[in-house]
Amino acid sequence: MSTLFSKPSTPSLPPPPVAPPPPTVDQASVQAENDADALRRRRGMASTILAGANGSSATQPVTSAARLLGN
Repeated sequence: MSTLFSKPSTPSLPPPPVAPPPPTVDQASVQAENDADALRRRRGMASTILAGANGSSATQPVTSAARLLGN
């Protein structure tokens, strides 16, 4: 009876595909991207009111003394 209920033979599996090599990272492009990001952040800081003309928030604007109205 075992010949009637034997397991069917399965075909062999094909070999797995070869994995593509990992992508290489170009250090020059990464450095250029970081430099562009730093420049963009610096421009963002310089566009605020507190940054002043030279990018420093430590300098205060020069103003004259307070005057009374009507004089």
